[in-house]
Amino acid sequence: MKYKIVLILLIVFFLGGCRNVDSVKFKEEFESFNNINDYVNVSISSNNPFVYISDSNLIKKIESKEDMVVLFGYSKSNDTRSILNTLLKTNLDKIYYLDISSIRDEIAVDNNQVVIKNEGSTSYHKIMELLSEHLDDYVVNGMVVGKRIYAPTVLIIRNGNIDLLTKIDDIKKISDYNFNSCSDNGC
Repeated sequence: MKYKIVLILLIVFFLGGCRNVDSVKFKEEFESFNNINDYVNVSISSNNPFVYISDSNLIKKIESKEDMVVLFGYSKSNDTRSILNTLLKTNLDKIYYLDISSIRDEIAVDNNQVVIKNEGSTSYHKIMELLSEHLDDYVVNGMVVGKRIYAPTVLIIRNGNIDLLTKIDDIKKISDYNFNSCSDNGC
């Protein structure tokens, strides 16, 4: 009996601790660029709602249309940095975070030809496929070269409905969403 109690306490500590580890990691990652060059300074509580999610786990959640809020971005993106306070004011218990800086395609236009400098990951392309009808066109030098998950993008899935907020002004209106109606397993 004694061992069962210890085991249960360890499981609870481990599960609760993982979220805290993500919160601290998120804070440290973003604050590490404060006071460097032209980066927007951010101040993030150690007890923030950000939880890192792998691209494969995100794909599963999108496919099952699980209620959730996801921030696509990266710590060196001033646009991502500038919307953090807005997201923190939503009082959400959990906001998944996927750093897209290294998984996206890197595309350029050279002599009116689309050049793929770096091919995005397979999982990035799968996420784009799942969200394609909601994604904006990717325009490089005036040419539409496909779809893109911009940084920042906020994905909201609620009751099976998908919203993508890609424009800074739209993301700043996220508090207009009524997150009280989200299910217990998601946002």
